[in-house]
Amino acid sequence: MKRFFSIIITICLLYTTLQLPKENPVYAASSMVNSLPTKRQIADAYYKVYPYSLTSMDNWIVVPETGNASSLKPGTLTNASLNNALNSLNFVRYCAGLNPVTLNSTYSMDASYAATLLAYNNKMSHYPTQPTGLSDSFYTRASKSALQNLYYCSGVYKNAAYSVAVSYLMDADINNMPYLGHRRWLINPYMSQCGFAVAKNAYEKTYYHVMYCKDSANGSIFYPGTGYVAWPPKNMPYELYTAQKNSGMSQRPNYPFSVTLGSDYKITGNVTVTMKSKLENTTYVLNSNDVNIVQDGEYLNVNTDNYAVQPCIIFQTGHFFVNDDTVSITISGLNKPLSYDVNFFSLEDYNPVQTTTTKATTTTKATTTTKATTTTKATTTTKATTTTTSTTTRRTTTSTTTQPPVRQKGDLNGNYSIQVSDLVLLLKTINARTYDPWGDMNSDRRMDVYDILLLKGIICNYKGATW
Repeated sequence: MKRFFSIIITICLLYTTLQLPKENPVYAASSMVNSLPTKRQIADAYYKVYPYSLTSMDNWIVVPETGNASSLKPGTLTNASLNNALNSLNFVRYCAGLNPVTLNSTYSMDASYAATLLAYNNKMSHYPTQPTGLSDSFYTRASKSALQNLYYCSGVYKNAAYSVAVSYLMDADINNMPYLGHRRWLINPYMSQCGFAVAKNAYEKTYYHVMYCKDSANGSIFYPGTGYVAWPPKNMPYELYTAQKNSGMSQRPNYPFSVTLGSDYKITGNVTVTMKSKLENTTYVLNSNDVNIVQDGEYLNVNTDNYAVQPCIIFQTGHFFVNDDTVSITISGLNKPLSYDVNFFSLEDYNPVQTTTTKATTTTKATTTTKATTTTKATTTTKATTTTTSTTTRRTTTSTTTQPPVRQKGDLNGNYSIQVSDLVLLLKTINARTYDPWGDMNSDRRMDVYDILLLKGIICNYKGATW
């Protein structure tokens, strides 16, 4: 059975490169970290302003041509795909207290040149080779644009929004963690515009993503009295924290925290980070003894490489904090104290779609008669009178809205779960040369080995390797 499932290999490669930052410009009130959004504001931003999907397929207005070196042509994603990726980026930036950015069509075309070349070479690299027959003009534009955030997926497609809100943002593999370069480009306060592109290899189901991220046109940066950008931020959606698991991937126990310092802060000694979990009543102390990187263990690093803004303090416990926890963080070794809290919360708790709420309030006293009142949006009010000897006062709030189960691709059994039995049915369907839309994993109207591989990947709950 292990050999059977070992067919699935999904490799997600993340790369990033260096770019010198500008000097910090004069403070502008529009980027004030003192006004970091509340939980309610973050939820409203997600549901009403920057909604995005991690599972939708990206589509093209013009499909990139990647089959022949002499006739490579960049493509153009649809506005829906571009905006989905942009919303994921702007939602992340909003949570961090940063300004939104806009799409730049030239940046997206530059990114498409790079994605098309990478897809033709079928190899991830910031320094792609020039294939025989490719024009110098195409190669020059593509190779320059390859020095941006890059992402690769094979087997199960991950869209551009996933590359942003999961892969680039988490940046947690052992090769990227010492720098967190991809994340730092996402939450670069200088950024004003960006671009996205995706291209597919002509012969294999491998996709190459490029995000043009090295824009520095924004003049609003950093903040007197605080002077840092933290991730996770003050109010952290648990859906972002666990996005890797929620999208079908195995969640690693490490999620690095980072604090990018502005000019208000100077490193004056050995940096020590103290993290205290309120719910767990546990304290973690990270210092110079934790400088040796461990993929899923305690780690601390101060990186001064020029990824967007520097220096950046990077730290992790190798432990996932639970939802509704508050983690208090104190950093010493700086010219002045730096302390802040990270409050984990679920966006669903603030979902405006949940319009039907039932509240039950019971107040009782010894040998008295009490009333319990239930009110719903339908303006229905009911009263019940009971006699009790309790002296307890209690208020409970519950939701009466239940979401029906949603059947997903791969659920051939129709039991709203994906199991090995679904894979057996898929094999029988293919052998019988029949068609089942629930088994057509890549929606190409065919039943073949690619559908088997995709379904196996979901069942195995595979982990992508990043470096």
